[in-house]
Amino acid sequence: MMYTYLKKNERRRRLIYRTLVLFAGIAVAFILFLSVGNHLRSHQIQASDPYTEVTYYKSVYVQSGDSLWSIASQYRSEDEDIDDYMDEIREINHITGSHLTAGSYVIVPYTVCEQK
Repeated sequence: MMYTYLKKNERRRRLIYRTLVLFAGIAVAFILFLSVGNHLRSHQIQASDPYTEVTYYKSVYVQSGDSLWSIASQYRSEDEDIDDYMDEIREINHITGSHLTAGSYVIVPYTVCEQK
């Protein structure tokens, strides 16, 4: 009878030990997974472009003869569509048409590449 009790107790102890080892292994694997993911992400961030585009805004004085087209042509970047840029100027300044009044000011956005 005593021998049977020891066997059950030993089996219970072994089961608890195996369960603890299993959970410890899962925890270690999870921690390794997270650390490898963070390591890979940090390398990806470092390998990215060292420059970033920053948008600034400038107040432009509208002179006689200036049009939305001429101002947009002067301040837009080369890769930006002029119609989209004119729409952006209209939206910023709450302009519904394309007529500008001489002597007024217009806010125009411009993009600059800066080093991070």
